Amino acid sequence: MKMLDLFGDPVSNEAAAALLRNKPAVTKAVFARLAPELQARAFTVAGIEAADMLQRLRERVAEIPEGGDWLKARAEIAEAISPHVVTAEDPELREKQTRAAIRRSELVLRQNVYSAYARAEFEQAQELKDELPYYEYHTMGDDQVRPSHSALDGVVLPVDDPFWQTHHPPWEWGCRCVLVQVGRERYAEVARKAPEKAPQGARLARLREGMLETERGPVPVASDWERGREGAIKPPVRDLRLAADELRERYDPQVWAAMEQWARKLGIWNGLFA
Repeated sequence: MKMLDLFGDPVSNEAAAALLRNKPAVTKAVFARLAPELQARAFTVAGIEAADMLQRLRERVAEIPEGGDWLKARAEIAEAISPHVVTAEDPELREKQTRAAIRRSELVLRQNVYSAYARAEFEQAQELKDELPYYEYHTMGDDQVRPSHSALDGVVLPVDDPFWQTHHPPWEWGCRCVLVQVGRERYAEVARKAPEKAPQGARLARLREGMLETERGPVPVASDWERGREGAIKPPVRDLRLAADELRERYDPQVWAAMEQWARKLGIWNGLFA
């Protein structure tokens, strides 16, 4: 996954790498106690408790935007989590567990790397939105794309539309979709040829509520997080841009104060807002 500039060339990935390195490396137990907006700012790997190992794995992930070897990083993460996943003595079951460890390591890489790209790309989009004021949604177009993601393929909306607050890729675990920043001519073309892909009025309101109106009927596109599913991720792009004072306004003062005191005691508070 590469970000593109106005001419379609890859832009520097240093920003994505820096975002990853700045994430505090925390255990899963610590991660679970963070507010959803703060979880997107931290790095964790389920089953890993040693701080030095978490930091090493974070570094491997951060190397990917700089041209690091994806398969090598995945293998190292899989090796780290295997003692917690590959426990069976039966060879056949052990093989299944080994494959599960690889899948989990792939997910760790995808979610962290893609989220870092997404945030860096969003910052770039803000700088270019006068010339390219819209996002066009694209999937990978293969049989692994979920129906709700596939339905959104080709949808064009303003960069700052509230819909992207919940659907900026990766907006669910394993999401491989991308947003391409486009201009007014492209929006007009989509609106003319496929108006359901450039929704306005009631159609747009419905989309923001989690339902895309198509020629074949409505398609639910609400995220797992919107539906309150356990373990769902909250798309982090806009929350990552909020300062502590802005996030504090969303919470009861006592709840926020207790979380801040706890995070400062662990030494991770400043890192969450780096």
